[in-house]
Amino acid sequence: MASLKFYLENPRCKDYAYIRCRLKLKPGVYHRFYIPGEKIPVAYWNIKAQRIKENHRNAASINTFLDTIAYRIENKRRTALMDGSLSIHNMKIYIDDLLGKKSTDFWGTLDMIIKQKEAVTTSSDRNNNGKQYRNIKNKLQAYNSNLTFSDINNDFYHRWITYLYEVHEININTADRYIKMVKTFMREASKRGYHQNTAYLDYKVKTVPASLPYFSLEELDLLFKYRAKQDNLENTRINLLKGCYTGQRFSDWHKITANNIIDINGAQYINISQQKTKNQVLLPAHSKLKSILQIDHHSVSLQNFNKNVKVLCKDAKLDSPFIKHTYKSGKYKQMVYKKHEVTSSHIGRRSFACNSILQGLNTELIMKVGGWKDYSSFQRYVQLSSTDGLEQFEAAFN
Repeated sequence: MASLKFYLENPRCKDYAYIRCRLKLKPGVYHRFYIPGEKIPVAYWNIKAQRIKENHRNAASINTFLDTIAYRIENKRRTALMDGSLSIHNMKIYIDDLLGKKSTDFWGTLDMIIKQKEAVTTSSDRNNNGKQYRNIKNKLQAYNSNLTFSDINNDFYHRWITYLYEVHEININTADRYIKMVKTFMREASKRGYHQNTAYLDYKVKTVPASLPYFSLEELDLLFKYRAKQDNLENTRINLLKGCYTGQRFSDWHKITANNIIDINGAQYINISQQKTKNQVLLPAHSKLKSILQIDHHSVSLQNFNKNVKVLCKDAKLDSPFIKHTYKSGKYKQMVYKKHEVTSSHIGRRSFACNSILQGLNTELIMKVGGWKDYSSFQRYVQLSSTDGLEQFEAAFN
């Protein structure tokens, strides 16, 4: 139908996109709207036919739906054109009713978007994102179960953040993450035509750098020499050292094996393809790394690793004090922990970055090996303690 055109919101993206529709009322006058439903894989969209390719598992049902609404909208357009009532306003009311859009259905829209985020991919990150949205929903409902789209503005953010500080005692960076997720939800709902509110866009929370620990070379030596009595803790030790010695993401630790060691001009390297960046990188196979790779071990889930690593590091006496600075409930607080209490998988990547910097290695080289694409993301991993490297000033001025 010439007056209707279906297309993807972003045809150049490589994964998933929503279906949009453009209705031509008359030359130069258009109404654009989103088709409700989950994102579809871009590879399955037939641009010429403006429909899903037949090899997609839901092609028949989606295409039938598109055919049906196209027929009804075109009929309505022709009727309105003949009786003189054709306008963007009237067609929008008809289309919203046809597609079941209700501008005040805040919670129903939030539930729909959560389900779509959980359904469109098996990526653990995006599934966790769905869980995070459910957490946000629960906190929003506890605050005000009668929210509508028009309520989300600067005043709402101020009151909600104050409530979160007082009731849930969140820190300031968590508040910023919550605000960003609410904004993302509002943008998603706006794209689908569920509201026209723009007052939610301006509010920001001033964040502070997170204080996170790393293991010094001396602490890594303790861990290298330590042998855990339990197999699961010993397996955790090997994997943790692989992360600390190479700076790789947790998703790539299982690739760091003796089988991937190659020889180039008499020097040995570990050749892997990084999962996130798809880059081929060479990791220096130094003696300590090669030594632990000779020990029988296997990969481990992130959940089990983060549970076991605290026990391992406690047993290995990695209990130096770590001062954690935070703005909790909107107030500055300084908490002292033992390092094993705040250890997780991220400490591997962070330890590699900090120790490499302290050893005077070139920043670009460190980023190349670790797979950091830009300096700002790399800089977040470099969190030296208050005394690290200060002895260099004594040497320089004496």
